[in-house]
Amino acid sequence: LLNTLENESWNLAEGVHAAFRFLANAAPVVALGAMVMLTDWRMGLTVAVCGLTGLAALMLARQPLKRIARQAQQGNERLAELAYVALVGMRTIRIHGREAAASERYNDHSLRTQAVWSRMAKLSALLGAPAELVFLVMLGLALAIGSLAGVGTATLVLVLALLYRLQPYLVRAQQDLTRLFSLEN
Repeated sequence: LLNTLENESWNLAEGVHAAFRFLANAAPVVALGAMVMLTDWRMGLTVAVCGLTGLAALMLARQPLKRIARQAQQGNERLAELAYVALVGMRTIRIHGREAAASERYNDHSLRTQAVWSRMAKLSALLGAPAELVFLVMLGLALAIGSLAGVGTATLVLVLALLYRLQPYLVRAQQDLTRLFSLEN
């Protein structure tokens, strides 16, 4: 019960923190996106469509991560339960000479839980690269459409500069949104 309360209060704090970070990063995204749209609507529309499509694709790609995160949380809960049972039943375990069995059961489950956490960390790191790829595709398409539409060099440079400034806020907003979705059970 204490472990569940601790996890849920931690998740709530993380969720509130991620929500405020998302809002803080979404404001510059909206402002810079509006500037791109006002500079050239075709390039702005391309950026918006590519950004939303990329975000949807990344959210779908992160579904396995969500499943693994749930397994990791369940593993932690089981470890806390095993530790509690061992502490409360310490006298009974000793009387029956089951210390080695209780220790082995805990260690086995701890290793399995550690493997789940390791898989989650590897998958999370692997999914970071596609976000950069989505931004590069968005940038390339916006510039290609601008060039094909006969947009002047000064406008292309301005849009490129705005997109360059937009990128870190877009990545952080996407990470915060992903964090918010990963907290729901």
